[in-house]
Amino acid sequence: MKISLVFVFLLTICLTGFTQPEFAPIGAEWYYSQYESFMPPMANYIKHVCIKDSIIAGKRVKVIQKTKYKYGGVSVSLGFEYLYQSGDTISYWKSGEFHVLYNFSLSKGDSILLYSEMPNGCLDKTHYGWSKIDSVYSTSVNNHPLKAYFSIHKEGSVWGFDGWPIIEKIGSADYLLPQNAFCGIMDGQPQIGILRCYTDPELGTFYYEKLTCDTITTYPDGFTETNRNSSIKLYPNPVVDELIIECDDPWGNFNIDIFDLSGNPVNSHTFCPGERINLSYLRQGLYPIIIYNKNKLYYNGIIYKK
Repeated sequence: MKISLVFVFLLTICLTGFTQPEFAPIGAEWYYSQYESFMPPMANYIKHVCIKDSIIAGKRVKVIQKTKYKYGGVSVSLGFEYLYQSGDTISYWKSGEFHVLYNFSLSKGDSILLYSEMPNGCLDKTHYGWSKIDSVYSTSVNNHPLKAYFSIHKEGSVWGFDGWPIIEKIGSADYLLPQNAFCGIMDGQPQIGILRCYTDPELGTFYYEKLTCDTITTYPDGFTETNRNSSIKLYPNPVVDELIIECDDPWGNFNIDIFDLSGNPVNSHTFCPGERINLSYLRQGLYPIIIYNKNKLYYNGIIYKK
């Protein structure tokens, strides 16, 4: 009788292990765009690869190597990330401890405490922020049934994956780690995201963005970049109803294009500096914006619509 109970117990453990999808198996690859400009398009890409297992603080972790690829065959090492899986929970190692990254056992309305370190540095007083599970659903990727959810940051917190699906085995369609919606994305600096594709030996290749995995897009011929954002002010940002654009130079008339994060135009017209632009009709979220005149790009950044 004891032998039978032990056998059933071991069998249960084995079956449970088989039903739990492995996050970041060795050989898994993530490709993310890094936007220098949205229109005209110019994007490098950042590749994440799970290269091996290792041990940190007594836990077996996945070692993720990060590399940025730029035009002309240039590659830049961005270091490593370390992921740890315990059941439905994925954590990552930062600042000497493990922090929860994803949790696929949560239900709608549950909260998760996120931790993040932006690569360009933030002025926030804390690296922690609460994110709330907005919806939970099931999806299928290459005939593999997977759990997924959406989350939104709680009031007073900026860390999160707002508006992007988080999929079992794959992670966030925005970026692997939490992003700060208000730090470093509205000053014309290169922006990370969105996920182009994910691939691993079991799941195969999953395409999220229209670009192929390793495409590098560049400015078209004849388009000249100026000293971007040097004399242009956009405010308020975040914007509620009206966006005001000012500059220190006597430009005359210029063109403004505003896009959603899928690249679809939501506002495009000619304007004069000091003009108020009505954006009350836009939904809450992030919107790339460029200002140009003929073939010269004068401003490239992102606004946040409350």
